[in-house]
Amino acid sequence: MEKKWSDMIDKRMRHYLLWTAAGMVLGYLYYSLVGCASGTCPIFSSPFLTILYGGAMGWISSGIFEPEADSKPEREMAAVRVRVRHEEEK
Repeated sequence: MEKKWSDMIDKRMRHYLLWTAAGMVLGYLYYSLVGCASGTCPIFSSPFLTILYGGAMGWISSGIFEPEADSKPEREMAAVRVRVRHEEEK
């Protein structure tokens, strides 16, 4: 059975969303447990900014730990994406 583009996009999107959500939770935990007592810390003095910063760090980390294409159809789809990007750049 051949995989569809939508299946691969959903899998990748879930990966990014999971890491971003984990970063946001860790950001809030950092704010609530450590925080910034004096209020002079530009990022960690506000829970909103700390959650936003944690989410950004989670999203960046998701690219580092991205699952590799381990099956032939996934590798073929990755090659197609590269060709499409290359054609769009022309």
